[in-house]
Amino acid sequence: MSHQDIAANSILLDELELRRRRLLFRCWHRGTQEIDLILGSFATSSLNAFDGDRIEQFEGLLDCPDIDLFDWITARTAPPDLLEDPFRLHRCHTIMNCTNTCPKGLNPARAIGETKRMMNERD
Repeated sequence: MSHQDIAANSILLDELELRRRRLLFRCWHRGTQEIDLILGSFATSSLNAFDGDRIEQFEGLLDCPDIDLFDWITARTAPPDLLEDPFRLHRCHTIMNCTNTCPKGLNPARAIGETKRMMNERD
């Protein structure tokens, strides 16, 4: 590997790290306490494992209004088909750690399970 390749990889990693930091801030400062806790906990435990494509997908998800996100997470409503992708609901495994630390007693694991059940019934 040449010095130019190493420098290019370093710039790319720095850009990804900057995007991760911005996303982490956005997740913890959305405005709705419930979504802050759910997304902030998820982002804290998961963002470091995200590559550029996954970061872009997550950024798109964060453009959705808090009330919609909360309704999808708590299975009050099903997510729209445009967010469908066969692996979407099976990717989030580390969000489960926020259940034990949530001061409001929210349970995203139960909500995700209910959303998976609803989606399977829809198919």
